[in-house]
Amino acid sequence: MPGLGQGLKREFFNFCFDKCDQYCYILVMIITFKDKVTKKIFDGVKIKRIDKNILKKARRRLELLNAAKKIEDLYFPPSNNFHSLEGHKPTRYAIRVSSQWRISFEWHDDANAYNVYFEDYH
Repeated sequence: MPGLGQGLKREFFNFCFDKCDQYCYILVMIITFKDKVTKKIFDGVKIKRIDKNILKKARRRLELLNAAKKIEDLYFPPSNNFHSLEGHKPTRYAIRVSSQWRISFEWHDDANAYNVYFEDYH
């Protein structure tokens, strides 16, 4: 079975088959990506210039973000180091991937993440 981001269209509701071939709906929380690299990481595509362990951890963080029903869900696990970024309008938030990398995004009132971006923190 592909990962949460593989093979799914970026629509509000995505249609899929579960293991029993019954219909199910997945509520997508990530609506837009800021760049193609972040989308590729979410879809499980290998990126040559980024270490495979960092990619694996970043993909897990993106899946957590995609599964979040409310912004408070991102405080767990504590290793997310979830926080808001100062000086951004609209407010951007960040999840730590490593000491060098983070995932930043905007969270809107409709409980969805927009402009999700995997970035070098330094």
